[in-house]
Amino acid sequence: MRFLLLNLCFFVLLFSSCAVKKPCTLKLEQAPELRGLKLGMILQEIQKKYPDVSPPRQAGYGKSFLSVGTAQYPGLDEVKYLEVELVDEKIVKITAYYPKDLNWTAEELSKRTAEVMKLDGDWEKSGSLDYRSMYCGIVPDAFAVRVGIKARGLDTERLPFVELENHWESFKPDSRQIETEKEANRKKEEQKQIFKP
Repeated sequence: MRFLLLNLCFFVLLFSSCAVKKPCTLKLEQAPELRGLKLGMILQEIQKKYPDVSPPRQAGYGKSFLSVGTAQYPGLDEVKYLEVELVDEKIVKITAYYPKDLNWTAEELSKRTAEVMKLDGDWEKSGSLDYRSMYCGIVPDAFAVRVGIKARGLDTERLPFVELENHWESFKPDSRQIETEKEANRKKEEQKQIFKP
């Protein structure tokens, strides 16, 4: 009898670990807003919505970053930090960090985020109990939603966060850098070939 129960438990665990996650069917153009910002928005739209925003910090190859001051804008008073990553002056990633005193767990935050944003897929645990991901659509018409608790940059304080990202566009600067380095190496090799002592 004990052997039968152990086998039954094993098959239940095996089945549950192999359960297929329901994919999110939303496409990039259906990606929800996060605190008034949408993936694909251009810099001028951000500046119109948040006129006091500082100019973006350039990171090279078309990538830049900006932070929106949350204290001076209605609707952002619940947000501690709002950070935006741009490629070619279009939003590719939005991250909102919330005050620690909200005491969210990743499970609670993921459930509420899916509800409010009308996400129809299943969350995946991403290596940590404090982190969930959901991927929507099919590349290149896809985006990711991440929620959980994490440190912001070099800060040690761990905060609840919600993040939207267009992976396809996010990788463009990396591709440009790789191509630029390949071209520089090709030119160096070419110079070695034509060198005459």
